[in-house]
Amino acid sequence: MSSLLYRLGRWCAAHAWRTLTVWLVLLVGLGVLAGTLGKPLTSQISIPGTTFQKVIDRLGTEIPEAAGGAGTVVLQSTGGTPMTPEQRAAAEQVFATWAQVPHVKRVNDPFQAQAQLDRSATDLAAAATTLEAGQQQTIAANIAAQFPEANPLGVSALIATGLGGTHRRAYTPSFAGAGASTRGRNGEDAELPSFLQ
Repeated sequence: MSSLLYRLGRWCAAHAWRTLTVWLVLLVGLGVLAGTLGKPLTSQISIPGTTFQKVIDRLGTEIPEAAGGAGTVVLQSTGGTPMTPEQRAAAEQVFATWAQVPHVKRVNDPFQAQAQLDRSATDLAAAATTLEAGQQQTIAANIAAQFPEANPLGVSALIATGLGGTHRRAYTPSFAGAGASTRGRNGEDAELPSFLQ
């Protein structure tokens, strides 16, 4: 085998132009065959017969919207500055153009998505404030029911300092007859705190 390769190499060296011509003809011929007989390049992956491919095919027939792909585009202004209204208008125009492309089902506008997130954050903050106020009213009502002799100013101070949550966990009212007795969560007797007197 080594003698055959030696003779081939020696012939190629002796006939360099013929060797180069043969290689060029082969490359051009392979390029023409690939262009005429080969399939065009695609980003789609298909592995026939696999479970994954069967699921993709089934999605394509039952839920066509779920069978397609998705892409992400990152928008960034130059210099790291916030987007100007002109840049935003240009981006929204591009989004509208993309929405008209065949086979595009949906284009998400990041500006609208961010506005919705901002509204949700504001709504959550308002709900948290309302919830906190409701919890404070509940704590005040529980303390008033458990300790009718408690000073209202002491109850307000208790809630304002954030001790109401501790009090709410520590004491559970139990009523026996006309008098109110308090018991802790573990069943121990609980006395009226001094700042409520």
